[in-house]
Amino acid sequence: MTASHRRSFRILFVGLVCVGMGQSILFSTLPPAAREFGITPFEVSTVFAVSATLWIFVSPWWGRRSDVVGRRPIILTGLLGYALSMTLVGITISLGQSRLLPAVLVYPCLVGSRAIFALLGSGTGPASQAYVADRTTHAERAAAVAFLNAAMGLGETIGPGFASLLAGFGLGAPLYFAAGVAVASAGLLGTF
Repeated sequence: MTASHRRSFRILFVGLVCVGMGQSILFSTLPPAAREFGITPFEVSTVFAVSATLWIFVSPWWGRRSDVVGRRPIILTGLLGYALSMTLVGITISLGQSRLLPAVLVYPCLVGSRAIFALLGSGTGPASQAYVADRTTHAERAAAVAFLNAAMGLGETIGPGFASLLAGFGLGAPLYFAAGVAVASAGLLGTF
């Protein structure tokens, strides 16, 4: 593996840590915010269920699309879509807490924000795996793909810790942080 590929993989690793972190941040942030807005546990679960359902259908399309337009544009689209989604969730929560967004609109805004994650962010996974497969030998491939999965797992593990550290600045702050890291990763990846 070349030095350039290793550097690209490290940047991709950071981006995927961010995506995993954002997921677990959202799992730990959304329920307390939802209680504050009067959103039921069932409605909270539907926010995630709508996103997951869309993800199932859209992710394979992104994988095929990366075969046509290239891996990097799809990875960048996914990371930026993820960042947009997390920012919108953070804005929704922040506006809801400050009562600038009526409570009745918070739930549909959360569903819509998460739908953006599913529709755009779902490209990151398949394109990342294909990117790694394109740039590794057969002997290196399993370890490199495991490296990507480890990034998501690490992000999911550290996310709640970041959420608790940043929640003092508001429930939206951890979401903005995750979005910022995703944008930074996309910016660095875009230079390769």
